[in-house]
Amino acid sequence: MNHKTQVQGGLRQGAIALLLFLLLIGGMVFNFSGQTSWRKPFPVENLAALRDLRDTGLTLPGWENEGQAQLNVGGREWSVQAAAQRGQRTAIVMILPQWGPKEMPGVEWSDIDGFFRWNREGERSLSFTTTNPPTTVQARYFLARDTAATKVVPHRQTVAVLQWYATPNGGNPSAGWWFWRDQWAQVRRQRIPWVAVSLRFPIDPSSTLEDVEGDILPLAEAVQEAIAQIMLTP
Repeated sequence: MNHKTQVQGGLRQGAIALLLFLLLIGGMVFNFSGQTSWRKPFPVENLAALRDLRDTGLTLPGWENEGQAQLNVGGREWSVQAAAQRGQRTAIVMILPQWGPKEMPGVEWSDIDGFFRWNREGERSLSFTTTNPPTTVQARYFLARDTAATKVVPHRQTVAVLQWYATPNGGNPSAGWWFWRDQWAQVRRQRIPWVAVSLRFPIDPSSTLEDVEGDILPLAEAVQEAIAQIMLTP
């Protein structure tokens, strides 16, 4: 076999491998408009329990639930609950669980921004881990100041905000992070459920994100663990 024939054979094998890959991806993915491809998506485990969270909120060990309700944000119903701990100000836990197997995350943070109409400052990433179950989360972390346009709170506040999409094995504020993990899960005929989480933690106007990091992280860890446990329940 001459060199030219070898090259042609290698190119042909590469093209076949690429075609098989594209067929695999084409057969399993959703597109970003929220429409499915040619086949029905695989079911999401514990989807009914996730839906119930819109009515019940989360049980957070070590935190007192001072009230829970549904709130329409961006045309969808979020669970909003007040969580308090001795010596801490009352925080607001907002969650939007996945509703159906075709529903995908993508606009949740824009919806929250538009709802509160706050001024954001100093956005950065904040990572944390949990132990029960073991997960690693990278969250969107920023300081926000309510404005005159913020009509949904009785008094203007300065708050630390932490946001991420919670999954059974971790979390990230990027919808794309969830998307590709869900696609690969479908190769194994599985799915990756998601819950959008937005924490609103009141702080002193002069405080920095670094000042309150140790205060907000215990709440974030409790929220992530509670959601992951529901997702992983047999």
